[in-house]
Amino acid sequence: MNKAEAKKRIKKLKAEINHHRYLYSVEDRQEISEAALDSLKNELFKLEAGYPEFITPDS
Repeated sequence: MNKAEAKKRIKKLKAEINHHRYLYSVEDRQEISEAALDSLKNELFKLEAGYPEFITPDS
């Protein structure tokens, strides 16, 4: 994965994770399992470890 692809994937992961966090904390419902959400978070963590310049306060 090149830098541009990583940036795009990180942005998508953050949006997806935030969407699911909102559903869980505000609407008290889930669209995906906890394991699936953990998988998304782990992917984000690994990408940010490889591309620390894309880490933001909402990571």
